[in-house]
Amino acid sequence: MEKVVGNFFKNLHDTNKNFPVSGIPSLIKNFDILTRGLLKNNLYILCGEKSCYKTSLMLSLSFNMSVFLKYSIKYFSLDSSQENLVMRSLFQCTNCDIINFPFSKLSLGETRRLWKAGEKLKKSPIEFFCSTDINLKTVGNKCSEIADKGICIVDYLQLLNQNNIGETLLNLKIIAEKHKIPVLVVNEIDDERNIDKTFLLKNGCDVIMLLKNDLMADIFDDSDDMRSYLTLEIFKNRNGNCGSCKLFFNPASLKFFNSDEEMFEDEVLDLGNEKTC
Repeated sequence: MEKVVGNFFKNLHDTNKNFPVSGIPSLIKNFDILTRGLLKNNLYILCGEKSCYKTSLMLSLSFNMSVFLKYSIKYFSLDSSQENLVMRSLFQCTNCDIINFPFSKLSLGETRRLWKAGEKLKKSPIEFFCSTDINLKTVGNKCSEIADKGICIVDYLQLLNQNNIGETLLNLKIIAEKHKIPVLVVNEIDDERNIDKTFLLKNGCDVIMLLKNDLMADIFDDSDDMRSYLTLEIFKNRNGNCGSCKLFFNPASLKFFNSDEEMFEDEVLDLGNEKTC
């Protein structure tokens, strides 16, 4: 009982200190306010239609939590290569145009920023596992290495097991609880109106999120410039509130960023005097 009570007050102290974030922060402000951070033992599912930047969001979260906050990340991708994920991560964090690369030449400043960001990424505690042969046993074994100190990301659910999605989700929930880590799973859907929330909750999901497939633009109070954004919605949340938020986004670099301050300024990555793209 002494240990249980002690843990309660430790968690209470951490929650008050980091309010409104009670879990692991992502440094994407609107995401953190909406989710209150990623909680250990929880299974998060990010739903979205094809080509709605789900992987881009996962890579932004991964880079922030591993490079800046030093959390260990196990990232499992079943439809991409390590080289592709590294390239996307670096272009995102430096805000360089990846859509037109390699058809438009990078400037010397852009190349310099990418190289310096790469040096940061090399030293970060993130691992990409890319194979169509990844299975639940592999995920569980790798997650045992980051028990109580990391985050697991699976991109994406249908490729892990097409035959029994419910059983796969339940096993991922077991992994989250066994190793005391948050597990994030990408779930590709045909139509956002057809999300079966009851099925997802029944099979272990603690938080059901939807990244809407509508890239919007507007002028906001702190800027005269048009800003593009995507809407993230939480449908169900066993441990918090539901709601929606705007995630500001650069469709050229695939970078998610904050509305009132930029968390990836050059001085953060030690990129010298070069300005971001």
